[in-house]
Amino acid sequence: MSIKRLFTAALLGALLGGCVEYRHVPPATAEGQQCVEQCSGQQAACVDKAQRSVQDDKAFYDWQMTNYRSCMSNMSSADTWKYACGGEPSSPSRPDTRHCTSSYDSCFTRCGGRIEKVPRQ
Repeated sequence: MSIKRLFTAALLGALLGGCVEYRHVPPATAEGQQCVEQCSGQQAACVDKAQRSVQDDKAFYDWQMTNYRSCMSNMSSADTWKYACGGEPSSPSRPDTRHCTSSYDSCFTRCGGRIEKVPRQ
């Protein structure tokens, strides 16, 4: 086995061996559980907002792309300025909900819950 393959295998093993999952242990009290329900509602609202934002971005992208294609279809091959229509619009990204998860985790622990690391096997 070459040194490069051995190094790659060792690196992959180290990365996979270091993976952890997280388990949410809910609070024992009724008040804590009710608090966690509010956290869940806030997280759902956060995710919905992120998804709506991406939908709005997609609608704007579609409008930009329609205008771009219309402009390009009106360009003749003799046009010397190839950037007359501007660059092609960038497609919108997927919703980023990481901040929703971190906010939920903070809320969850404030309610008395625990987040435990569980090694992945």
